[in-house]
Amino acid sequence: MFIIGHTRFSVYSFEGETGAGLAAAQTADEEEYRRWLYDPERMAARTEIFTEEVLPQLARGIRDRDNIFHVVSYSSNLPAPYREALKEAESRYEFLRLNVQNSRAPAQLPPHDIVRSLLPWEPGQRVKFGAYRLDDDDLLAVDYFDRVLGYMKAARPGWKISFGYGFTGIRSDGKYFYLREDYSNFPSAGLMAVCVLNPAGRIIGDGRHGSHTKSNRYAPVITDSRHPAFFRGRNPTQDSLVDAHDKKDFLRRMHERLKHHSPVSRHVVLESFPALRGKLHTGLFNGKERVNLLPEPQVISSEGLTFPCAHPQAFTLAIDTKEKRDAHELAVLLAFEDEDGKSPDPRAWSRALEFQGIRHSRTLGFWVPVPHDEKGPHSHVTVQCPEGLRVAEVTLVVRRRPLTLTKFQSFPRLSSRASSRRWARLAHGAEPEQG
Repeated sequence: MFIIGHTRFSVYSFEGETGAGLAAAQTADEEEYRRWLYDPERMAARTEIFTEEVLPQLARGIRDRDNIFHVVSYSSNLPAPYREALKEAESRYEFLRLNVQNSRAPAQLPPHDIVRSLLPWEPGQRVKFGAYRLDDDDLLAVDYFDRVLGYMKAARPGWKISFGYGFTGIRSDGKYFYLREDYSNFPSAGLMAVCVLNPAGRIIGDGRHGSHTKSNRYAPVITDSRHPAFFRGRNPTQDSLVDAHDKKDFLRRMHERLKHHSPVSRHVVLESFPALRGKLHTGLFNGKERVNLLPEPQVISSEGLTFPCAHPQAFTLAIDTKEKRDAHELAVLLAFEDEDGKSPDPRAWSRALEFQGIRHSRTLGFWVPVPHDEKGPHSHVTVQCPEGLRVAEVTLVVRRRPLTLTKFQSFPRLSSRASSRRWARLAHGAEPEQG
């Protein structure tokens, strides 16, 4: 049984984009679209993820099998450093094939002539195979191929196979933070179409019907979400132009989206994704740079508790209380000051601070609520000051009743840069350092 995977590596297709690229194309002219697609920060991160995580992880799953191939489609105008990185990867992995694609590339399958060349097919023969799709920043579990091959034996051409359970994390400086479980209906990562190359050379069952999230509306789908099958990193290079008008910054948006997902340990993630060794952190922060603001538990009374701000420009607070809390029962007041040490005019700064989810009232001043329903050992508040402001003090205040504060730590806010420092060099015109 043969399997062919396909990744579209930033294929240039202004007129025929879908998904995030469609949103980018609809909000930009072609030159702006080109700048978005090949933005150096975006490409450095995606090249690093694909060549140093996605492909090594695939290699661990494929092992020495000679019946599994992975095709990477890219455009001829892909900037040279990234094109060379793909060619170097092709020389390293026997299962990898490169395809120059100067028109829109379907997600599920590479061009049919490439499919025919990879399969042991001749006119008059019939060959059954599986075709899976994989974005350039998604990873498949080491046992993905073992599991999917078992289901392919029973599946008929035109059916699909979907594993809906995996893990996710927020990427910053080349590492992943805030590790969480991730359940999805028919996720794109590893979605398998069971196909047949018929005697006439036509491919049946390639699954070109619509959104992967609606797969069961177009075909029978075998689903199994008992075991982790994918790791999806969240990083700002996925949305740099698409979310330009979003009212929330990336880290805040991801925190809000993932805080209700169950936490998962590094050990559990590494069992299925060993290529991520040395890159995983469970918290929404880098634990090596913590400042403990609370030497011992204290009661937060109606007067509140005030602390000097340990990281005045950008920070994440980890907060725990002994008692369970209701919505908005605990808040953090932020004492901002400008470059002259004066309190800022709320009217002048409200729009910039709203972007960070920071509210203002006449009684409290600037404040943010502390989440009451976040899964995991801590509640988090993350703040990024607009240029020209800093936070001098933070005050915890309660509503209705006193609360016992058991943890209050401050960390530098995670960087919005997705790539590691050595790959970030590529975004500024230098070759990445050797790892």
